[in-house]
Amino acid sequence: MPVSYVQSLDQFQEIIQQDSYSVFMFSASWAGPSKHLSPVFQSFSNHEAWEHVQFFDIDMDEQPDVVQEAGVSNPPTFVVFNGGQKVAAWTGSAPAGLEQFLNRIPQ
Repeated sequence: MPVSYVQSLDQFQEIIQQDSYSVFMFSASWAGPSKHLSPVFQSFSNHEAWEHVQFFDIDMDEQPDVVQEAGVSNPPTFVVFNGGQKVAAWTGSAPAGLEQFLNRIPQ
């Protein structure tokens, strides 16, 4: 499933209330690690191991209300929600670390 882009706080709140796993990449265009991990995140979104997960990207500069709501401070940070609850979060720049983080999402 391709990565979708969150355009508003209302959209974010609607997504996280769903009874399914959603992973958000909080990124910034000026942050080297965000640029480095963005194509990896895109690739993982199409992997069958995570076909039950929705993938979203949030530009931290364009969506400060969403950033505040999620409690994120550094890009790139990845946050998983399910049923309105924050399930897990990881901040880092290693593709292997991102893969390990995604592997912890229940099937």
